Amino acid sequence: IVWARKPSSWLNFPYYLINIVLMLIIIKAMGFMISSPIYKMLDIVLMQNFTPYTLIDKLVSISGFLILAFLLFHCVYYFVWLRLTKYELTKERLFLTKISFSGIRRDQIELYRVMDSIVKRPFYLLPFGLGNIKIISTDKTIGAILLRGVKGPEQLADMIREKVQDTRGRRGIREFMSN
Repeated sequence: IVWARKPSSWLNFPYYLINIVLMLIIIKAMGFMISSPIYKMLDIVLMQNFTPYTLIDKLVSISGFLILAFLLFHCVYYFVWLRLTKYELTKERLFLTKISFSGIRRDQIELYRVMDSIVKRPFYLLPFGLGNIKIISTDKTIGAILLRGVKGPEQLADMIREKVQDTRGRRGIREFMSN
């Protein structure tokens, strides 16, 4: 293995930011202050002091809690999704491994099939030196692999290009383009 990494957690920054803002809005709309004791929230959920007016308040509070739980799950899902993704570059191949509920998926591209690479650096990843690289190949089953949230994307793209040239040279393969 020449190079191996996982995507950076900064890749999920927009998801985290949006979810945190939505959580704060929901908490404020539910009438809770962040410093309020937990027992007040449990009191509302457990529906004590039943009256028709407080029933509506409690239903709104329960639905707010459910939305908060969903948003929290959303953040955890994206964090875990990143931690279970891995990129590997060897002398002959580029691997993308993803572990999900359905199992393990490992895509690979033979380096001699790589045609081009495109480096994109989204604005929110610039301060951290991160970017995305799209590797385009002649492989019919995959076609392209997107390496998201990698550190030093230009250097990695150059490294991949060098490995592609080395692999083609060892195998005696020349690039042929037709119109």
